[in-house]
Amino acid sequence: PILHPAGSLRGTVRAHDGQPLRGVPVFVTGNGMHRCVATGESGGFRIAGLAPGDYELRSSAFRGALGAVAHVLLDQPVVDCELHLPAPGEKRVQVVTEAGAPVARALVETRVAGLRCGVDRADGQGWVQVRAADPSAAYEVRDGEDYAQFRVVANSASDRIIVARP
Repeated sequence: PILHPAGSLRGTVRAHDGQPLRGVPVFVTGNGMHRCVATGESGGFRIAGLAPGDYELRSSAFRGALGAVAHVLLDQPVVDCELHLPAPGEKRVQVVTEAGAPVARALVETRVAGLRCGVDRADGQGWVQVRAADPSAAYEVRDGEDYAQFRVVANSASDRIIVARP
């Protein structure tokens, strides 16, 4: 076997306005390992002792900002990277059944890039303000009474989340 020297990933997590963020969990996955570190005072992080290869860096959503994902090739002793946490947009959507009836008081979990952005409750007419108006947003919808999960049939780009009972 050929041995390669261990490498390091170092970087900074920044808010949408460019300010470094302290205390943000950063998950690193690749080459059969998974680690988590938190950013320091200046938003920086460093993960050492890594074998060369492909890694995924994923930061958690933090203080109202969405999480971020980056793919990095560790092909030198130290690779620098930055994660920018985008500010969440908001969008008003209506949760409806396949027949078009509103789903009152539904609980809607919003995820972007696999990261939870928030859980919000619909009003009596099924309208809910979701905190991630990102085109890649995915939704999990539960009944507000018994918390049974609905199957999301369609998430139209406009203003509806169409659901059905499983």
